[in-house]
Amino acid sequence: MIRFLCLIFCSALCMTVYGQKDVENFYVFNEDWSPAKTFESAFYFMHQVKENDSVYTSRYYTKTGPMVKWETYKDKDMEIPNGKFAYYNAKGTVDSIGWVSAGRKDSTWFYKDAKGKVVIEEKYRKGKLMEKTDFIAKKKTYANGITEDLESKAPKPKDTTSEKKEKTFTVVQVPAEFEGGISGWTKYLSTNLKTPDRFLNLYKNKSYKGTVIVLFSINKQGYLSDIFIEQSCEWSTDMESIRVLTASPRWKPAVQNGSNVIYRHKQSLTFQVTD
Repeated sequence: MIRFLCLIFCSALCMTVYGQKDVENFYVFNEDWSPAKTFESAFYFMHQVKENDSVYTSRYYTKTGPMVKWETYKDKDMEIPNGKFAYYNAKGTVDSIGWVSAGRKDSTWFYKDAKGKVVIEEKYRKGKLMEKTDFIAKKKTYANGITEDLESKAPKPKDTTSEKKEKTFTVVQVPAEFEGGISGWTKYLSTNLKTPDRFLNLYKNKSYKGTVIVLFSINKQGYLSDIFIEQSCEWSTDMESIRVLTASPRWKPAVQNGSNVIYRHKQSLTFQVTD
């Protein structure tokens, strides 16, 4: 499993960069993460997108394969880690994921095995590890060093490590709904989702099917937000998935106890090349 590291950003301005400044940029790297001279000679590349004045999303890829890592910064020069961080295995599936606040781990971090099962859970408060649960060893360790056997029936200490966040739901009284229901959503995706030329060229003269799995929220107003790639295929299909979801028309918000609530949804999108 890959831990949270900030290894390659000591000289972000030295990286070779392509793209539209202040909107999106591409940086290229050699296999050892040193700056590459050209895209053709590069092994990795990073696509940085300015979401707003204080959110810069950086997604790293092997040149023709799935995502390697997803990192979020408060600034263009990537000096202040702040937001969601995720690391992917060789198949493009999330290996570890968590939140960073002002350069320090915060809230809950999850570490997964090759099958996607959470094996370690860590809870942080402003960079301090407050609690670690090892599901393989069946042990939970607290900041004071006390260890608890997960199979013990003893009462568990109250969790006070996580900051209060707005609740999101996947089971509600009235789920969020796209206009026209499931068939309407399926029609929207099939009409608007395009197979990128880059993907077609990567697998030309052969039959190939790639899948992107995306997590997103439908907020209280019915708009999609917090779009995240859980299973990466390759850069162009990932970006096409994000594009189509970002452009989605407004949904009917989910309702819980008479009030609109945030609703989490998972969507699988398949891209196919036919011989």
